[in-house]
Amino acid sequence: MFLVISGGFEVMESIVERGSQKVISARKSRAGAPKLFCFPFAGGSARSLIPLGDRLPAWLDTRYVELPGRGIRSDEDLVTDMDQMVEELADDLAPMCTGSFAFYGHSMGAILAYRTAILLGERRKLNPYLLIVSGARAPHLPRTKDALHTLPDAQLVSRLERMGGTEAGVLRDHGLREITLRIVRADFKMLDGASLLAVNPLSCPILAFGGDHDAFADQEGVEGWRFHTNAKFRCHFFHGGHFFIWENMEKMAKDITVEMGCVCRRKKHFFPD
Repeated sequence: MFLVISGGFEVMESIVERGSQKVISARKSRAGAPKLFCFPFAGGSARSLIPLGDRLPAWLDTRYVELPGRGIRSDEDLVTDMDQMVEELADDLAPMCTGSFAFYGHSMGAILAYRTAILLGERRKLNPYLLIVSGARAPHLPRTKDALHTLPDAQLVSRLERMGGTEAGVLRDHGLREITLRIVRADFKMLDGASLLAVNPLSCPILAFGGDHDAFADQEGVEGWRFHTNAKFRCHFFHGGHFFIWENMEKMAKDITVEMGCVCRRKKHFFPD
């Protein structure tokens, strides 16, 4: 079971059960509005990408996937097997993947989004209108030579500080650091153990974002996503490191809005205002 959060922070208390799904809604979307499912980066939670979603237009039904073992699913076991994670994601997201929908993920989230899209297409004939990825090497390319989940705590903390995705205060606080490292190790173990994928192009366009100083997803790796679509491919690079998204949210939101609008108009399923 995966938790999907809709909208922003302001009404996080409103929880609605939908079968095996829990959906937290923050703003109402008109019937038939295109959905954008956001997949978190390693160590992140559903809340991590809400600042980006808050910059997207109201006509887009933005939702945030919560993975097991973190956030408001912290009482569940962490998943360290990529195939298991993607199988569960596909099963749980399928009922919501109706009409026009798109996937977005940063870093680990990009890999999860892509693999989930592949599985939904192969097994359920459900294909996203658009895949948006950021801070990730294409899935047919090696991610890193290091087994990050096996690093000693001090080295792992140093690596996280270099990546820039974790608040310094979290890593300085003993209790918070323990929780964060446990989640990060599980996510890195899942990534380290995942097999490389053969090129299996999606039928939808791909919009890729990269940072010009990202040591973990270089230009070649980000541009490699072009081989994973039979449709249009666009790639934008911003100034910054692995978490360039924090400094470039306004520009990214604008690019996502334009691309989603174009795709929806082309499909003639929804016409944003």
